[in-house]
Amino acid sequence: MFQQVMQVYLIILSVCLAGALLYIVISKHFTDRLVGVNLISTLILNTILVLSLFLDATSILDIDIVYALLSFQAVVVLSRLLRVRMLAQKKKGGKGK
Repeated sequence: MFQQVMQVYLIILSVCLAGALLYIVISKHFTDRLVGVNLISTLILNTILVLSLFLDATSILDIDIVYALLSFQAVVVLSRLLRVRMLAQKKKGGKGK
């Protein structure tokens, strides 16, 4: 029973990942893509967590923690780049989106 629930949950997560990837491809703004990447990162974290429960391997949780830290750092760096880009556009007199 537990294995069947986990398999269904993994299928649902896969569909959500495909939807988030489609959102990134369709979106026009950088900020929307950043939100999509953050969403994919969260879904991958959930997938790793479910796989560690499904495989009964707690050592995989270490990978999950490292991935979460790297994902957070990537979002911080990308947000910083967006802020620098918007400030540069304001200095040039362009319109910031």
